[in-house]
Amino acid sequence: MRVGGEAPLWISLPLHVRYAAAPYVCREGVRTMRNLIARATAIALLATAGAAQAAPCPANARTASLALWPGDSIKTGKTVTGTHPCGRQLTCIGGIPGSFSSRECHWE
Repeated sequence: MRVGGEAPLWISLPLHVRYAAAPYVCREGVRTMRNLIARATAIALLATAGAAQAAPCPANARTASLALWPGDSIKTGKTVTGTHPCGRQLTCIGGIPGSFSSRECHWE
């Protein structure tokens, strides 16, 4: 604001403060910031939507379980449940240590 012969407030501020505050002082800066945020949000939403549909679910639940629990990570008799990268829920019961084929798994 001008009062008499004084300079506007933003001119009297030091340079580093003036440039940091500039987008928030003028309407054009606010509009630009809002557009940048809207574009970044749209890009993020489009990127995550494509990634969620990218991985198909394997037909064999036991093979699919390797994506969540490698080799001997499930103890004998222990039941574990998790979500595969394709989005489906999977439940497995640990089998004999060292024998992947004894693991019992099924899709929920």
